Amino acid sequence: DINPTSAERGEAQIRATLDWIAQHAGRDGYLVGNRFTLADLTAAALLFPIVNPPEMSFAIPPRSQSALDGWKAKFADTPLAAREWIARMFRDYR
Repeated sequence: DINPTSAERGEAQIRATLDWIAQHAGRDGYLVGNRFTLADLTAAALLFPIVNPPEMSFAIPPRSQSALDGWKAKFADTPLAAREWIARMFRDYR
């Protein structure tokens, strides 16, 4: 049931999640405890389109790449700490 209203709610939830990650990624840089966990894997896997990391190990079709670029631009104003966290999780644990 995707429509303009539900899409706006989804974007707001993504922004809230990025704020939460920026505030709660622990001193060691992980969401739960002091090591990589399923929480880190899940969050980074779901949020990677916002970062569109250069370490992608497969070619993204041009149509999909433009969509990823759009997501990256849409969330460029979110906390840098959260975007860096996603990129680091992807780079270090993909």
